[in-house]
Amino acid sequence: MKKLVLILLVFVSVGAFAQVRKDTIGSVFIIRDAPPAKSNPLYVVDGETSSARPKLKPKEIIYIEVLNALEAIKFYGKKANDGAILIITKELGTELYQNKFSRFSDEYRLYLVSHKGDDSRLVYFLSSDGSALTGDKIDDQRKLFEIKAADIESINFAKESENATGIKPAIVRINIKLKTKI
Repeated sequence: MKKLVLILLVFVSVGAFAQVRKDTIGSVFIIRDAPPAKSNPLYVVDGETSSARPKLKPKEIIYIEVLNALEAIKFYGKKANDGAILIITKELGTELYQNKFSRFSDEYRLYLVSHKGDDSRLVYFLSSDGSALTGDKIDDQRKLFEIKAADIESINFAKESENATGIKPAIVRINIKLKTKI
């Protein structure tokens, strides 16, 4: 995964620009179309715009989206004539998913306040596929970031507990609405 993001950043560093779509199997980016020879996309990192390529490591990035020129101009005006590359860092991405989940559980919100936003000791269970995610792995953080608030039915929070074998981590059970097929 890290190699894939690094490859994408290499394409960007040489001025390449392409349309990208997100695969449904996680954070996979597929590059298509030939890039223009001299492209200078607008970079948007955590909402801050710049014409200079950001110096970020792949493990610092939670989300990347490439906008073609027409889409980028709608949002950022003429300064995005060559398109835009939207980047959300791990720091902001984590804050965003924590805020989203906090709207569904006061206990979760209070846990985050008392632990200064550190969710590395939490285990997140997703009802949609039964997966267990942690707040300290970048791939898990990406999956948590991608959960849409509209898809969350409820969130149940169980505090840390201590037993004979040590401390059990706090559990966050995210109940995802099942999509019905018509």
